This record gives sequence, C-alpha cells and structure tokens, in this order.
Amino acid sequence: MMNKDDFLRVTGKRDLRGMPRSTARLRLYDGSVIKPLGQYTFKVQRVPGLRLTFQIVSSYQKPLLSAETCQNLGLIIINSVSEATQDDISDPIINEYSDVFSGVGCFDGEYHMVMDPEIKPVQHQPRRLPIPMRDALKAKLQELVDSDILKEVIEPTDWISSLVVTRK
Repeated sequence: MMNKDDFLRVTGKRDLRGMPRSTARLRLYDGSVIKPLGQYTFKVQRVPGLRLTFQIVSSYQKPLLSAETCQNLGLIIINSVSEATQDDISDPIINEYSDVFSGVGCFDGEYHMVMDPEIKPVQHQPRRLPIPMRDALKAKLQELVDSDILKEVIEPTDWISSLVVTRK
C-alpha cells in the first residue's frame, strides 16, 4: 500500500482529500499573489484557547507568521507612540533654552568642511526609487529647497551620497 509521501514522490501530485478549502489570497513581498491549496486550524498548547489557521501553499517561500499571530504568541509587543506636546516637556534645560529647540535651526552664513586630503572622495550611484514615491519625494525636496534647508547643486561634486527614502 502506498502512503502519502510515496504518492507525492511517485506522482508529483498532492493528496488534498480532507483538507479544508481556503478562500484566502496571500500577497507576498514582491507583490505576487498565491492562492493556498487549503488550510488547517490547530490549537496552540502554549497559549490556552488560541487557535491558529495555517494556509497551505505550493511554494518555496519560507513560512511566515502574521503580526497578529506574533502578538498572540507573545513573540512581539507593539507599543504606540504619541507625539509629545510642549506641556509634556519638563526638562529644565529645554525650558531654559526653548528658543534653540524651536523652529528649523538654520545658521547664518556659510559653512566650509575641510576634508582630509588622504581620503579619496566617494561617489555612490543613485538608488532606484519606487514610482509611487517619486512625486511625494519631489514635493518634499522642493519644500526643503524653498525653506532654505537644502540648496540645489547642479555642478559636479567630489562627494555624492545615495538618497535612502523610507515611508513613515
């Protein structure tokens, strides 16, 4: 009699009899979508009363746990951060020098950086930017130029650092 492992090895087909169907569609990090072959729900012994549903897929992807599952298992704790108001600040130094800690903080005049002549300048290649982020980045850079925080440079420079853009 052939068992399930032998059946899979010989035929290349999976025996899906008895596996509950799944209506989930799983979106991977690269944007592709996988339709699960089925799903199983198990009781978790570590956390009484917790039941986890596993989506069974035909893929070489590594197993993933959702954020909700990680929280339920106590693997992660998500803390919320709220913005502090001026009333919440009780630091005497910040209160004494509040004019320094408010506003943008631009300095008058120009600043000249002296580089060690022994160090060879580095010019990084620009990183690719996702198309949906381009308009927002362009608007933010223009806002910083208009506020005199950044200055647009159009001539070649010795040092070029790549821009790293993240979404808050």
